[in-house]
Amino acid sequence: MTAKVSLILAICLMACETKLLSQTSKISIGFYNLENLFDTFDDPEIQDEEFTPDGEKNWTQDKYDDKLSRLAKVIRAMDLELKDRPLAVLGVCEIENRKVLEDLVRHPALRQRAFKIAHLDSRDLRGIDVALLYDPSHFHLLSYTNHAVDLPGVNGAKRITRDILLVKGILGNQRAFLTVNHWPSRRGGEHSTVPSRRAAAEVNRRLADSIRGTDPNALFIVMGDLNDNPADASLTKGLCSYFRADEAVDSCFFNPFYSNYEKGLGSMAFEDSWGLFDQILISSNLVKPSNGRRWRYEDHGIFQKPFMMESQGRYRHYPKRSFSGNLYNRGYSDHFPVYCTLKLEP
Repeated sequence: MTAKVSLILAICLMACETKLLSQTSKISIGFYNLENLFDTFDDPEIQDEEFTPDGEKNWTQDKYDDKLSRLAKVIRAMDLELKDRPLAVLGVCEIENRKVLEDLVRHPALRQRAFKIAHLDSRDLRGIDVALLYDPSHFHLLSYTNHAVDLPGVNGAKRITRDILLVKGILGNQRAFLTVNHWPSRRGGEHSTVPSRRAAAEVNRRLADSIRGTDPNALFIVMGDLNDNPADASLTKGLCSYFRADEAVDSCFFNPFYSNYEKGLGSMAFEDSWGLFDQILISSNLVKPSNGRRWRYEDHGIFQKPFMMESQGRYRHYPKRSFSGNLYNRGYSDHFPVYCTLKLEP
């Protein structure tokens, strides 16, 4: 086959894909912290010994299969509720490797959705990664790369945390960039760990500024377990986010989840109170009017159903977590998933 023929075929294929993607008028962007989705095998390259049959959590194949079924049930239920706004992409965190995602998307509850996977191993010592599941009928993947977050340490030394995954693709007829995040935790104290989350926010900001400099019309979406609430400085200043869509300037983001936070709603419980650490932030061109057929922000939410919650006791209505210490709680996750809906406007 000649180079000219190959080029023509490639252009035709891209045109066909774009036409197919354009037929959906509404889609949803989701994010879900899967709470320690580890396989049962000991990987000598990472610190995962507790998630083995002989480890502290006595992590057996039965428990692993049960957790996969529970996570698949939640994702399926969210997708069904969204109905005519299907999940185009679902960012996930707290996963060990690509294998656990392959097992998840092959589960009978999700198999028909045929999700594909964008994942790269992170530098995290425990092997905790982030990833993106995507439906190729709604999102055409172009590339994905990991971006390190170097944390301030003692005597100028750098500490390692989870990488940020940057995914580039075509959403409908528009180029889109998405980052999947799991920012450093508050372990050690909220105040003392602020610089770590600010560092993660600034990596996102630099990526967005760089992409906007060469592709100002591209969509940019930040999602993840940010270990901070919408009003915290890592988001308002580090990431430059606004609470109102009409206030978001071109170089900043709109954070729709502030409205939930203002009402006292949350996606997880932290120190016996609600927190809204799981968020999706969108670039200003998703909320400002423009010419042409383009995606626009329509709605957002925290997905929570009674079966996903503790039904009694002190933690009633909190997420029914997978683990209580080292004991398997036969729950789903210690976080609720979140989503943001986009509408294709003429």
